[in-house]
This record gives sequence, structure tokens and C-alpha cells, in this order.
Amino acid sequence: MNFLALTRHNSLALNQIYDTALGDRTTLVQLVHSLKNIYLNLTQRLQMLK
Repeated sequence: MNFLALTRHNSLALNQIYDTALGDRTTLVQLVHSLKNIYLNLTQRLQMLK
């Protein structure tokens, strides 16, 4: 998984398909960790808006 592609905030990139296979491997633990960090970051941003 390309972590840079996973964390982009460009609205034009939403709902697009990208081939990010470059021979690197991502474990399920790494993927969950990345998604958790994204969720926590988003949650913090939303809290700041309140």
C-alpha cells in the first residue's frame, strides 16, 4: 500500500482507482495502524471545529 496515497486530502483524488503496487508489502497490522492514525487525526480536527 502506498501510504502517501492513503493520506492525501485532494478532493479530486476521491473515488478514483490507483495502482499503487510497487512490490512493497503492507501487513494487516500496518494497515490497521494507518487507518487508526487517520481516524484519530480526523477526529481531532473535527473536535477543533466545535
